[in-house]
Amino acid sequence: MLIILGFSLIILAVSIFYSMSSKISDKEKEEIQKSAVSLVERNFDTVIYFKIAQLPYAEQYNAEEYQDGTLPCSDSIFKNYDELSKFVKNTYIPSSAEIILGSTVNGKPRYFDKNGTLCKTVAPADTSYDKDFSSYSVSLEKIRKTSCDIKVTLKTKSTGEKVILNLSMAKKNGKWYL
Repeated sequence: MLIILGFSLIILAVSIFYSMSSKISDKEKEEIQKSAVSLVERNFDTVIYFKIAQLPYAEQYNAEEYQDGTLPCSDSIFKNYDELSKFVKNTYIPSSAEIILGSTVNGKPRYFDKNGTLCKTVAPADTSYDKDFSSYSVSLEKIRKTSCDIKVTLKTKSTGEKVILNLSMAKKNGKWYL
């Protein structure tokens, strides 16, 4: 009987310690919410750059250097490929960032560096993407110290119908990623 009581007390102490150590403070929840909104907005930008459209092209360039279906990008958003790469890598976990940065258009890299200039392979706009990013809400679920589920509520462009995007965040080395 004493052995069972002893084990019960140990289990109770461990569960109390775990629940106290994993409790999220209001300040932490607020910081997680801010991170979630920032990551969702960065995700919207990434969808625009890699799916719906592309980065704008530079208005002035030597056409003879770009005869292979590629164009230099304007430096209005990213000055070079390294900046674009850092943007993606600071938004997504490494495996997702690698997939996004490795995306291709007709077998050519979507974005690449050419002599220090950020360039793109020209691709038609994807008009099938129907999500409207102009108005949305972000809610958090299953909030933990190193992970969190995100629900993004927005509407479709065509019908105005409500759509929910389910995303996940993970915290690595003190920083949140999708």
